Amino acid sequence: MSMSKIGPIPLSIGVVVAAIIMFNVSKKRRAQDNDNWRKDKKGGNGESSSDNQGNGSGKTTYRSLNHNSARQASLQQDERSMWSDEHLPSHLVRERMKEKRRKEKIPMLTMKSKMYDNITLCDPQGEALSKISKKKANWYIKKGLADFIDGKEDSVRLKFEPKARSQDADYGMSTKKNVCVACGEPENQMRFYIVPYAYRHLFPEKYKQHISHDIVSLCANCHLLCGQQTQIRMDEIEEKFNIVKKYSTDHRLYKVRSSALALMNWRLKIPAEKVSWHIDIVRRYLIDDCDLDDSCIKDETIPKDLLQKACDIDFRVLNTAFVPGPDLVVASMADDDEKLAKFIRAWRVFFLETIHPRHLPQGWSIEYPVHCMSTDYPA
Repeated sequence: MSMSKIGPIPLSIGVVVAAIIMFNVSKKRRAQDNDNWRKDKKGGNGESSSDNQGNGSGKTTYRSLNHNSARQASLQQDERSMWSDEHLPSHLVRERMKEKRRKEKIPMLTMKSKMYDNITLCDPQGEALSKISKKKANWYIKKGLADFIDGKEDSVRLKFEPKARSQDADYGMSTKKNVCVACGEPENQMRFYIVPYAYRHLFPEKYKQHISHDIVSLCANCHLLCGQQTQIRMDEIEEKFNIVKKYSTDHRLYKVRSSALALMNWRLKIPAEKVSWHIDIVRRYLIDDCDLDDSCIKDETIPKDLLQKACDIDFRVLNTAFVPGPDLVVASMADDDEKLAKFIRAWRVFFLETIHPRHLPQGWSIEYPVHCMSTDYPA
């Protein structure tokens, strides 16, 4: 499968459309100003013409360049102002704010340590078996099952003969780079599950223990793109099971909450007859459901604390028959190893076709075993 290079990921379709429109507008304005400048240079402007006759072409060129530079600076300032929030539609402003908040959260969501330590694990004879993490190496040392070779912490030697060997020496022994497997970005790495964690954590233990083939590192932007496409595919898979909604809506309580919010936030902007209608809805709720005395609400006025109580109503009703989609999907495969293997490999194909990774570890393959054959040896 060809691995084509992916370009920068657009932050928002709306922002991109706005950028194209603004670029075209500024381009037309710049072209119009340049046309006017050419006309002035040819003699349309009396001052420029006299300068050309009296002082020579050198001075005219100097004055024209200065004027043109000022015009270009003005255009650049106009372009910057066009990008300000006050010149954008409200929905694009919201998109920009969402993107700004997402970027602010990136440092909190990214991994604080490297994903791969690439410590070599050797058998008692010194033959390399695989690459493991520093945490796993320290576990072997702490349990007295291995020692560092020559006092160096980049390789450990087991004190016992392992019962099983790596299922794929090419992948197991490959040095894995701590970069985004899609674009190669070395910063802001996030762990990504090729088979979504919502499914993976429900698999039998042998599909989860000692196998990290389907966990890769992505930068924040690639993680966002791939995560969005993954969610779309999950929704498509789960649609086949006709999943009932987790919550249903109590329309009476929803109406009470809407009326309370209207009175709390927009009372002064609502017609008087509409205000009375909202008050009547909230009053009936407070009297019937909250056992309040009618005397608590006088003169078409509801105390602010009672109004806030109505605003805080939870109008959602939990559906006791709800079963999460991932549970239904995994349950449909039960203990059928063939179905699970097909399911996992389908997600590997989807990952390749979605993100087109160019920096996968050597030996990574769609056909790589989907579960560990033995728990005595870390893959």
